[in-house]
Amino acid sequence: MRDMEEAPNKDQPATLPDSGLSQFAARVLGQLSLSAWLPAALLTLIGTLVVQFADQGSIDLGNAIAALTRDKWSVVLLVVPVLVIATLVTQAFSFEAIRTLEGYWHRGAL
Repeated sequence: MRDMEEAPNKDQPATLPDSGLSQFAARVLGQLSLSAWLPAALLTLIGTLVVQFADQGSIDLGNAIAALTRDKWSVVLLVVPVLVIATLVTQAFSFEAIRTLEGYWHRGAL
């Protein structure tokens, strides 16, 4: 009898206390699919390189990568939020992009 009183209720899932912003960020990032992360990562990488090319005034990949790796923390602080936002946008429009690629776009009023 005593064992039944001390055993936790298996019908209710274990809940963690809400820890604010970090819990919210973990939930949002957990909802994003891999098919949204990969195009967003490519878009972020290309955007970062284009900005670096414009900054140095020439299209030299070696110099651009060397300039980006000189100060790693500034790149991380700038690229990570852009990557997360690009992933959110990519996943938000993935259904419409698939329908367009399959040929189900709007053909007009006629």
